[in-house]
Amino acid sequence: MANGAIRLTWRDRNWAEQGHYIYRSQTPMNVNNLPNPIDTLDGNVTEYIDYDVITDQTYYYRIGAYRNNDVMISDEIEVVANPSTIDIHDVFGDGSAIATYLFDGNTNDISNNTSISLPNHSFVEGVSGQAIDCNSSTDTKTFSGLDNLFGSPTGFACSMWIFHDPFTENTQLRIMSLGTDTNNQSSIGVNYDRLYIADTTNTNYDSDITLVDNQWNHACWSFNVNDNTITFMLNGVDNTKSISNSLSVDTPMYFSAWSRGDYRFKGFLDQLRIFNRPLSLDEMKFLYDEIDTPV
Repeated sequence: MANGAIRLTWRDRNWAEQGHYIYRSQTPMNVNNLPNPIDTLDGNVTEYIDYDVITDQTYYYRIGAYRNNDVMISDEIEVVANPSTIDIHDVFGDGSAIATYLFDGNTNDISNNTSISLPNHSFVEGVSGQAIDCNSSTDTKTFSGLDNLFGSPTGFACSMWIFHDPFTENTQLRIMSLGTDTNNQSSIGVNYDRLYIADTTNTNYDSDITLVDNQWNHACWSFNVNDNTITFMLNGVDNTKSISNSLSVDTPMYFSAWSRGDYRFKGFLDQLRIFNRPLSLDEMKFLYDEIDTPV
């Protein structure tokens, strides 16, 4: 299993690139015969952390700045992977994590950035420590403290572990909702046996990947404002869809239902993380891999 990390930084000498490709190999690369990129980044990005590496192994990297079909390839660097030292909250070391709820017998955000009072919830055994039992909830609560943390986002992402029998509820069950207007809120949750996200017109987009019932599933949603796409990752498998309308990235953010309180999620949640930017596939996969998959 990958247990290392390599941090790449570069100077952006291109003013008109559309994005960057990250190339990696365990042997030196021929610039005329490069492997497929391991990731694609937005333009003007100058840092990348690769968590899908093994400590003490050597890797080779090149960065490609692209515009349409033109790609400018960097020189190659050789790097040995270091052990990954991960802050339990700021897991990617860039301040993008704005809330982390471990639900170990409480509903505290370990970063102290936000708070949520859920007096009617109980707790069960989770993937790591305890998890919150949303079946006992009769309340819809606002995440307090998020207002100044989103800023001018390029999107948002959230990650969590879910235990839910999807075949008991043939409807959308909301885990989180965003926005001030009840009729124009975005929401994420579970729709029967799939993850879903709804835009501000209440148009729904379901994942192509299905939940495994009666066991813990790792779920991640990542919305990118720049290209209006949603990427779902479920148990390490991803799929991306284009969204035809806008998503709200406004606060307040509501937990377990719409602001008016209906369509509450039924099941258990653990390790809830909220980010103020979209996550890369490697980052989402890292959140899945950081805990041994429970049953």
